[in-house]
Amino acid sequence: MDLAETVKAIQPLRGEIVPIRTVQETRPPEEFGDAFVAEVNVKGAAKVIKALDSKYPRVPSLPLSHLRRFAKRDILPAPLRAKFEAGGSSAVGEQKTIFVVISPPLPPAEELQELLAPYAPDTYGSNTRSDSPDTSTPAPSPSKIRLFTTQIPLQPPFNSAQAERWSNTLWPVVFNPAAPRSNVAPPPQILNRAQDAIEPRAGYYLSLARKVAAEAKQSGRGRGVGAVVVDPSIEAAIEAAAYESGESTTDRWMDAVLAVGGDVRFARSEAGKPSQTDLHPGVAPNPACAVFDADLEGGPDLHALMRVAELVARRRREDPEHEEATAAISIPLTAIATDPQLSLQLSPLESYFLYQPGLSKISTNAPTADSERLASSPLSPKKRKHEEPNPESTSAPLDTISLGPSAQGVQGQAQPTTPPLPAPRHQPSRPSLTLQSRTP
Repeated sequence: MDLAETVKAIQPLRGEIVPIRTVQETRPPEEFGDAFVAEVNVKGAAKVIKALDSKYPRVPSLPLSHLRRFAKRDILPAPLRAKFEAGGSSAVGEQKTIFVVISPPLPPAEELQELLAPYAPDTYGSNTRSDSPDTSTPAPSPSKIRLFTTQIPLQPPFNSAQAERWSNTLWPVVFNPAAPRSNVAPPPQILNRAQDAIEPRAGYYLSLARKVAAEAKQSGRGRGVGAVVVDPSIEAAIEAAAYESGESTTDRWMDAVLAVGGDVRFARSEAGKPSQTDLHPGVAPNPACAVFDADLEGGPDLHALMRVAELVARRRREDPEHEEATAAISIPLTAIATDPQLSLQLSPLESYFLYQPGLSKISTNAPTADSERLASSPLSPKKRKHEEPNPESTSAPLDTISLGPSAQGVQGQAQPTTPPLPAPRHQPSRPSLTLQSRTP
């Protein structure tokens, strides 16, 4: 069975798509800053905010929308409430006061007290005043604004548990699951769009990644890890073609695959010493898989994800249009060159997807702006895949590698022929997708 038939015979894995949380999400950093808390008259709350924002504008680089501007006494954190009660706060005026937080950068305390003086709470309370006031007794002056310091989180909480902990110990905060920190996690709407886009064909991609992982393990060059890179713009073209022809969107799932990459951490020789692959020729899996030795794991560039990214970049560098566009840019060759030890050692599946004909044959009876955009988009190297033979297939023969029960063995690479796709309908751009699979 040749490679084209092997790929076409792949059956999808069944399961659910679950986004992998970033390290920052699993172990979120916590940053805190000092803030003032003041007790003011509840009737002047709106004027207090106006006065604060006018005198001390918020810093755009420090968004604190997760903090509540006001808090009633019953939801104040216990340590902060104890400070106010220890300071002699009158229980008479509890229903007429509210607490406001002043976030950093903090102004001088005296200046802030002067600004908030007109909104100081009346600690005397209405029940202490007689119906016929005694004109001989002077009217009491308003209470002086009391300020207490507390710490506030400078970044929004990641989950409800963290928000509850901060609200009970620091200052009441609001947890918004639809707005995580963009610097450590992608916005949910982007994740949802990517998930909806990849879900119909995710089983095929992961099944292919598993086959690439098995190929890497059986070659003796690395662990059983494989990665697949999918171009969403090509997926959009496939969906448009399936919509117009009435075919299933999964019939041509493999056309959206830009590149696949397997783990080769045992294939590089270091300091003139033979690699683990050279020490155990023809042995699969490599004996180094049985244990973990940091000295034998190679660099990150030999792992599946980094390697498949390098393959995509390599294919772009081979494009004549890219060479012409960057001819005037002086870049050291060592900064972009592929690892010389591994440059001619692509596996059959890697070579097949990297050099198969792509979407350059897309044609329509009535070209549209979308079809022209897709054909000329620099985002996908697959649009420029040539009909020329794979240069790697003639430079070094590829060993026969077992791909699983559905294939006895493959050698070299195949060039599938597929009918041209019609022009895609306009769809919003989606992020590139990379899937990784690990075999036991």
